[in-house]
Amino acid sequence: MAVTFQDDTAAVVAEIRDLFAQIIESKCGPRTGLNEICEGFGIHRKLAWQLTKVAYGEDPFFAARYMPTPKGIETWVRSAAERGVDAQLLARVVEGSTRFETLVETHAGSRTAMDMLLESCVAEPSEEIDTRWRQRAFEGNSYIWGVQARTQLSAAILAPSTTKRGWFDMAQARSLIDLRRTRPDTRWMISQATVRREGPGPDSPIREPLDAETACATGGVPVLAEFTTDPLPTLVRRHTDDGHVLDELMPGQIGQAGQLTITTGEVIRNVSTAFANEPGDRAHFGVGIGTPAEVMIFDHFVHKDLFPGVHRELCVFSEVGRPFTSDEQDRLRVPEQIHSMGSGLSNVHTPDVPGYAKLLRHVFSSCDLNPADFELYRVRMAYPPLTTSVMIRHELPAPPDWLEA
Repeated sequence: MAVTFQDDTAAVVAEIRDLFAQIIESKCGPRTGLNEICEGFGIHRKLAWQLTKVAYGEDPFFAARYMPTPKGIETWVRSAAERGVDAQLLARVVEGSTRFETLVETHAGSRTAMDMLLESCVAEPSEEIDTRWRQRAFEGNSYIWGVQARTQLSAAILAPSTTKRGWFDMAQARSLIDLRRTRPDTRWMISQATVRREGPGPDSPIREPLDAETACATGGVPVLAEFTTDPLPTLVRRHTDDGHVLDELMPGQIGQAGQLTITTGEVIRNVSTAFANEPGDRAHFGVGIGTPAEVMIFDHFVHKDLFPGVHRELCVFSEVGRPFTSDEQDRLRVPEQIHSMGSGLSNVHTPDVPGYAKLLRHVFSSCDLNPADFELYRVRMAYPPLTTSVMIRHELPAPPDWLEA
């Protein structure tokens, strides 16, 4: 049976970590800070920092990410020998370094590829690590697809249906802030929406733009003119045979001269029942990531009378192979969490969305809703990965007696 990367790495790194710690403590004693290591071995601060990360990092895969190069090991071993460190220990360090380089060659082929493998195996996902890799993807995708945005905003407001007992309506405000094209022929889908239900219900929900006059002027796209760049961009709305609604931006100027912000707002009536049809039924509320963006804000406002006592979890699903999937095998591991922000609008402010409170007041007022009646749950993700859906998921509560009566 072939040795796995994880097993091979754990064995090699465990020995190296033990050796590093023994040598550091033999020279520096219990004081193993950077200053003590630099002075004790006569080495520069970066090398000392790498040694402490390897020796004392809690996760072996994360620690291995900081393994010094063979040249760095040579520098440390030479300095340590000059300061009287046991020669046998230092010889074992050189052997360990050689084993690590063999590990790199066998499983990865390069240190860059090795870093990717190591960081994919850490016990807990790291926001710092994920952000660094995602930023690289953002830069490449901006060039490949010919478009980028500073912020992708999606705010959903869930309230009991005004016409169908036991169901809920949803108001949506979506925005691409500081969107710019990097290619003159780019035609870009700014929004893709769908509603999926479990159990019986009307054939399709009812969509109502918050600004009907502007929607007529933009081909049905529910643009909020007050929160969109003037003059209004050229947009097109398309309905597909399988129930999806696609809003597209037509080609325009590239770079900063063509930079714009597009904000839409609409109400979807009778989205779905607020209760389970069968035990274990779950609700998924989310946003598709289709535009390279520096940051994504997903705000989920829930009326106090909806979904009492549920446990919400963040799920990010890859849609590379299966669009609109919610299958666990398509779920991606991410470090972000859902943050409970309290009720009302006092905590909504964020530098990622200028004038955000004003936009939300407009949406709540247009829907005749009181923000104080809603709890806010927020997901913030730097450089969100393309072709994914970011979902807040929870089980649906059992139907109450009054609904069945």
